[in-house]
Amino acid sequence: MNRAFPWLVFLVFVLSAFVDIPKHQISFPFPPNCPGVCLNLGPIQVNQEIKTHLGLDLQGGTQLLLQMKLDEIPAGQSVSDYNDRARRVIDRRINGLGVSEPVIQAVGDDKILLQLPGIDDIQQANDIATKQAKLEIKVPDKDNPGKYKSLVPPLTGENLKPTQVVFDSSNQPVISFEFTGADADRWVQLSKDFTLQNVQITLDGQEISAPQIKDVFSSGRGQISGSFTVASAKQLSNLINSGALPVSLTVIQSSRVEPTLGRQSVDRSLIAGAMGLLLVAFFMIAYYRVPGVLAVMALLYYTALTYAIFRLIPVTLTLAGIAGFILSIGMAVDANVLTFERLKEELRSGKSLRVAVEEGRKRAFPSIFYSNLATVLTAAILFEFGTGTVKGFALTLGVGVIVSFFTAVVVTQMLLHGVIEFSGLRRRWLYGVEERTTEAPERHVPRPAPAL
Repeated sequence: MNRAFPWLVFLVFVLSAFVDIPKHQISFPFPPNCPGVCLNLGPIQVNQEIKTHLGLDLQGGTQLLLQMKLDEIPAGQSVSDYNDRARRVIDRRINGLGVSEPVIQAVGDDKILLQLPGIDDIQQANDIATKQAKLEIKVPDKDNPGKYKSLVPPLTGENLKPTQVVFDSSNQPVISFEFTGADADRWVQLSKDFTLQNVQITLDGQEISAPQIKDVFSSGRGQISGSFTVASAKQLSNLINSGALPVSLTVIQSSRVEPTLGRQSVDRSLIAGAMGLLLVAFFMIAYYRVPGVLAVMALLYYTALTYAIFRLIPVTLTLAGIAGFILSIGMAVDANVLTFERLKEELRSGKSLRVAVEEGRKRAFPSIFYSNLATVLTAAILFEFGTGTVKGFALTLGVGVIVSFFTAVVVTQMLLHGVIEFSGLRRRWLYGVEERTTEAPERHVPRPAPAL
């Protein structure tokens, strides 16, 4: 094994433990109002919010009932079709914000029910659901100095590539965009026609910024700058990327949804899970001894890494999702049991500890691989065809099983190979196998010579 590999595994554990810390405010070179971990190193830019996302059943959220403005729908057009298109736009906005497992469903043909886990601010929920998000570039109006007018036809955000939040030379968050197709040519021509003049960038008719065009553009790229925080820039970028709503929506009912599970129920579930883990750890150490201790260490590694992945993706944890996570812990223990039983068989057959560890790994690997593969495939099917909490269960189970496979096959084996380098830890009884007894050789007693 490469000498650097154990250090790499240890570094992953340290980074996972860092991500698992409840709150983060780490930034370099320190942009303002960083929501988590932010880096601005030239072409390498990271803007990652790190937090644990809980579902509606664990933390509550906001519920809105939205009404479509039917007078904006052209005559003869299907109302239900506009409802479906509006729900798809809202879904893209919510996914861009990292709010997972929302409820977005039609109520009749002209209403939409929206439930947002973790969104306590009703005004924020209203903005997510009802903003038209129509981006338009306007140019100076020669007939009305100081005012702007639309181009003919209007230059809107319909043909934009997905926008991104980046940092400018003064470390301020800005929104980078790029037009495609014919709009890219119009953007270049606009820069030629209005060099050294200001153009107006609006969203739903409200000015966002009015930058001055200093040079002729060579492509459809540009930036939206303003008094943005990282959070507000991300929200605006998400609104632009999700597209404009096909029809205006108004909120006819809004309410704060309380968790369906009380705090006491959640605490009891966590206590039950912790007790289960302690009992498993006790059994592994009592029955397998040194390998059991290593399995518990690998289990801690697994827990830290999986939870870090949940926070980074991010995965919304509902009660069903937590159940999938705990089930994947059982898969991690099962893989170690298979490996250690094979190890004991090899030791009982008379092989040395070093050979037994390697042979045990080889013989246990096919069983571990195919059992984990079957579980991952099942989770993938549930995720693809399930909805709501079923998707959450499938995602946590799938991620957990993949990480448990890594810890059982890589981390536990690395720890085993490290332990057998210590002579004091090579005794067979430390691996749950009785010591070999050395039988005394038979004494040869010469037969007396026959009497003559």
